[in-house]
Amino acid sequence: MKPRTRPPLKPGEAPPGLCPGCWLAHAACLCREAPFVRTRTRFVVIRHDHESRRRTNSGRLVPLALANAEIVSIGGPSDPPTRVAPGPGVNWLLYPDGTPAPPGPPPDRVYVLDGTWSQARRIFLRNPALQRLPRLSLAPEFPAVARLRRELVPERMATLEAVARAVDLLEGPRAGNTVMDYFDEFVRRNVASAAAAGRRIGTPAGPGRTR
Repeated sequence: MKPRTRPPLKPGEAPPGLCPGCWLAHAACLCREAPFVRTRTRFVVIRHDHESRRRTNSGRLVPLALANAEIVSIGGPSDPPTRVAPGPGVNWLLYPDGTPAPPGPPPDRVYVLDGTWSQARRIFLRNPALQRLPRLSLAPEFPAVARLRRELVPERMATLEAVARAVDLLEGPRAGNTVMDYFDEFVRRNVASAAAAGRRIGTPAGPGRTR
């Protein structure tokens, strides 16, 4: 008799025992504490398909942190090479280089690339419409924040961390701090869960970091 095997997970489907919203263990679920911060700008997360399968992905929390946000998955086996079409109105791209966004009122939308640096770069290069958007660039924060993945370049932030910084710039520090606090708690609970299982993940915050 063959052993029973569990059917493969669908893209974005949480493994057994994890909350389908935040992908934390049910006892540590963050969905109940989602702040749903209201913003004038809509944040559109363009997530690489591979990120939908990673427990440390913070991009899935953006629609929990912000009331005006959505996730669009891209890069799956059946996805066409180019599929991102910015909506009407004023659109910016959250990206570390390029033509900076002009001063003025907040845009209608900010597009956020969610994936490893190489995945985000591929999404960017394969979507000319995104390349033409003005850029919202963020200076590296000091002291450094605690993160779940190690990055050699400080400009490479976690997705929710970058969104929190963008919200701070566009909506003010109160809204930005609320989102950053949510990110901090996501990191803390992931690190605690890993430690309980005998694993170690993440990088510590810099000394003296305050908000």
